[in-house]
Amino acid sequence: MRPQYLILAGIAALAMLLFASSAEATTIKTQEDISGHVFSCPGLTMTAVPGSIIYITEHHGTSASGNTNDTLTAHPRHDELIGSDGNTYYEVGALWDGDTLNAQTGSGESTFTLKVQFVTAGGGIVGTTNLLIHTSPNGDVNQFQFGPCSL
Repeated sequence: MRPQYLILAGIAALAMLLFASSAEATTIKTQEDISGHVFSCPGLTMTAVPGSIIYITEHHGTSASGNTNDTLTAHPRHDELIGSDGNTYYEVGALWDGDTLNAQTGSGESTFTLKVQFVTAGGGIVGTTNLLIHTSPNGDVNQFQFGPCSL
């Protein structure tokens, strides 16, 4: 697994744990400035220009029995990337993370998905990355990654 995906998954899980103790369902919407973030595809590096934003929606819920469920969705908007070749590119796609926790058993499961494409102004795809990580209640972890680009 690439370290940057571990960081993203860790941040998402930590954010969900911080809000998991709420007694009712909450939804939080935030924005993250990704200016300066670097994305790499074979033969091309792209850097987010100032003002590049991703939108994040988090949902946290707790049942009457204390079980929790959390989701986090992030997608780029108003982002522009300048490539190492001097051309302008855009990031399209989304990150989604969903977690559940059984308060009685302490077990839970988690699914993290990421699908991002890097495209030209005309919509041509120059690179992609796809990632799926699923953790079962028994602790088994399955990971599938496709595409040569990284965040």
